Amino acid sequence: MKTTKALFTFFIFLSTTANVFSQSYTEVTVGGHYWYAAPDYKGEAFKGIKVGSGNMVGPYLSLRKGRFILSTSILMGTFKWDYTVYNFNLNIKRNDLNFMAGYSLSPRFTIFVAIKNLSLKGNRDLNKFESKKRLYGGGVSSILPFLHSSFFLYGSAAYLYGTEKTTEFISVEEKNVYTYNDHSNTGIAALTFGLGFRASSGLTITGGYKIDLSNKIEKRIQGIMATATYAIR
Repeated sequence: MKTTKALFTFFIFLSTTANVFSQSYTEVTVGGHYWYAAPDYKGEAFKGIKVGSGNMVGPYLSLRKGRFILSTSILMGTFKWDYTVYNFNLNIKRNDLNFMAGYSLSPRFTIFVAIKNLSLKGNRDLNKFESKKRLYGGGVSSILPFLHSSFFLYGSAAYLYGTEKTTEFISVEEKNVYTYNDHSNTGIAALTFGLGFRASSGLTITGGYKIDLSNKIEKRIQGIMATATYAIR
């Protein structure tokens, strides 16, 4: 619910900004993206747990004026966690909400600052897992067009740092057999790269690979990513 409210509030902010400064903003981009994500976990909390891959989808919105850009996006999906030791499974809902403000140093190179709110939550009967991260950081992105064509290569790299709070509670036959709590600092290094096509109509389609690396329990999540957007000038 908090993620939905935050995204809605930011959408309203972007829309209001576009109306107030309609003489300044030159481009609005809307669209969506898909990520086939395969996570890899480590640590005591994940002993005897098999984590499956998941499909994540969500909207994308940005406003651009000259060299300045504001954007927000969210990816939502469900992952199956199989607790082999206790013979049950949880469906974990993952929400990945991102805000970004950037400045283009050139048509091919942009620097940006970002905020990420990441949550994982699942429960079944008396068993539950919940993790929340709030991260702040920045990075760079680049586009390399092919000569005399609408195709381009793209890539971005970022690092974000913040806090993570994780709670896990396992109960078998109404007995508390395992409890895990952790509240500490964490960081994520994010890398995305691929190939894109932009039509003269403003439609852009990209396909590539996205990987997030962490120093905490989710040490890696990666997979193929696709995006479709439409730019309105």
